Amino acid sequence: MVGIIALPSVAVLLLLGYVTYIELADYRAATTASRSVTIALAVQELTQELQTERGVTAALLGGNDNFRAELAPTRHRVDERRESVERVVTGGGTVADRVGAALRELDGLPVVRAGTDDGSAGRAATFAFFTERIATLDRIDFGLGTVTDPELRSHVATLDAVNRIKESTAQKRAFLNGVFSAGGFARGEFLQFAEMRASRNAALADFADTATPGERAANDYVLDTGAARVADHFEQIALNSADGRRMQVNPQSWWSSLTTVLDGMRQMQQHVGSEIEARAEERRNESARRIVVTTIVVLLFLAGAIALLVIASRSITRPLAVLADEANRLATDRLPAAVREVQTGTEEQTPDPPDPIQVPPRSTSEVRSVAGALNQVQSVAFHLAAEQAMLRRSTTDSLANLGRRNQNLLRRQLGFITKLEREETDPAGLANLFELDHLATRMRRNAESLL
Repeated sequence: MVGIIALPSVAVLLLLGYVTYIELADYRAATTASRSVTIALAVQELTQELQTERGVTAALLGGNDNFRAELAPTRHRVDERRESVERVVTGGGTVADRVGAALRELDGLPVVRAGTDDGSAGRAATFAFFTERIATLDRIDFGLGTVTDPELRSHVATLDAVNRIKESTAQKRAFLNGVFSAGGFARGEFLQFAEMRASRNAALADFADTATPGERAANDYVLDTGAARVADHFEQIALNSADGRRMQVNPQSWWSSLTTVLDGMRQMQQHVGSEIEARAEERRNESARRIVVTTIVVLLFLAGAIALLVIASRSITRPLAVLADEANRLATDRLPAAVREVQTGTEEQTPDPPDPIQVPPRSTSEVRSVAGALNQVQSVAFHLAAEQAMLRRSTTDSLANLGRRNQNLLRRQLGFITKLEREETDPAGLANLFELDHLATRMRRNAESLL
């Protein structure tokens, strides 16, 4: 029975192992997604400050010295955010290595900052440096593209779209800040501005495809505030200056309005990130719950199977043990005793047959069949012993009767020989009679011995 239950038990355990492996994979994926989002949000905080430094630097290099007071605090925040990201990725891993490689590209910041301070850096080259580093940070693969949960994938796509919207908007803020500070577009700069607008519009379209209604409503609100409308006005001025005309615009107003818009996008970014973390935590809890429930159910079934196995085994082994004990006592005690009583008893005192074999009341039909067969063997053996005893007694009685009859005949024969001896006068005849008397006497003794 253990062999019979072993195969399905192994199959169930293998199935449990497979299900557990899948659930553990989901659990690890959710955990990884949650940690990756934490890293991604920390990287976006750094990106936000780099975008700000890019805009302030572009304004300074465009000739607007009013932004110089903001330069030192902005750089300090960038350095702090970089240190914060480095602390987040201290645990190591594939994502941490990618982030570390992207952070090392910021090692050239001191040189760029020095060029900004002494005025030797070019506005276009400095803008390109910051944009390339920000793009490198935005291109980091946080491993969120491999998630299988549809809702989680949708949130990840939405976060990516928000990041692109925010970066394209920040590029416009920094780029036009320099353009407004310089008083107009330089050669080829309007084309760059148009590319930034196209990138932003593409990101907005992707956002609309993946965002939830609540996220779309929040984005519409951010893009329809007073600050957003002021920024749109300044942007329209820039569009109308495609022919290279001079622009008389206050860069601080442009910077302040679009900074307010970017702060709103930053909040959206954090909100979407928190939704990803919440969904990842929910998936992790679901996986853990399924693992526990599946394990408990399988263990309960295995325990039930083992309990049924024990009950079934005992339902067979206990009656068999009782039957074996009964058969042993029958063979060694009851049947020999009954046979001895039959052999030593008389015809008037016929002993009773031995008691039948007893089995537990809830024994199976097979056990009862074996007990019935043993009872039949016992009955046949007892009746055979009784018949042998009767045959023995009959033979003994016959022999005893024959011995008595021979004894009577020999007694009569001896009496007749004695009579002949008294009447015989011939010595030779008398001698023969004495010899005959001697032989008859010996025959009588043999008859007595036989009797």
